[in-house]
Amino acid sequence: MCWKRKRGWPAWSRTIRPRLVPDIEVVPWRNLNVIVVQVYPSNTRPHYLQRLGSADGVFLRVGSTNRRAEALQIEELKRWNRMDSFDEQAIPDLKSEALDFRSASEFFAPYRKLTPKAWSTLRVTTEHQGRQVPTIGGLLLFGKDRFSRFPDAWIQAGRFAGTDRARLVDSAEIRSLLPQAAEEAVAFARKHLTHESVIEGLRREERWKVWIQVGGRTGRPSTTSGGEKSASGKTANPPSRTSRLL
Repeated sequence: MCWKRKRGWPAWSRTIRPRLVPDIEVVPWRNLNVIVVQVYPSNTRPHYLQRLGSADGVFLRVGSTNRRAEALQIEELKRWNRMDSFDEQAIPDLKSEALDFRSASEFFAPYRKLTPKAWSTLRVTTEHQGRQVPTIGGLLLFGKDRFSRFPDAWIQAGRFAGTDRARLVDSAEIRSLLPQAAEEAVAFARKHLTHESVIEGLRREERWKVWIQVGGRTGRPSTTSGGEKSASGKTANPPSRTSRLL
């Protein structure tokens, strides 16, 4: 590798904006001198090629190829600098009254009492120009009318007969608040799962044939007795293992 130098920096570094300052060192290797360039994550990203501009000059390394970043990917890089995330972004054209605070308080009641300050701490609301407005995550979780902004924020569950998806024997569209919708989806899956009751001493334990996993990757539908499938999580290796909610 070689480059022209000007004032101690590689020529290519002057074609990138904002200016990129990598670590450069020469490392001896066998009978050669190898130039090692190490680029650390920058707090001024995204960087772009000056000749292409900030909209078209951002590239991402994917495997062995360079791909031009899309607008959403560029915005994601900017959020990394601000140390925030998509669900914490404000919705400035809505008021805090767009959230169902009573239902939210009921969900949190077993764990903590929520005060007006707690809503902001949990990022359900955030301050925008001196007033509290919902965040995207707050509207998704507790919005009174979240479908006007996010029409796909609901759960569709189904149970299929046989070993394919040719015949649907039961289905449900779950459109309640998302914390409650997750519980309803698990209840739908358990309704169609086989389980056994094991009595040990003075206690009875319900043992499900299939684990149900919430919040992680969705497993393939698991075969239950009778050759029917259920929209569920991963199949437990030992059938007698107690079901878990992760």
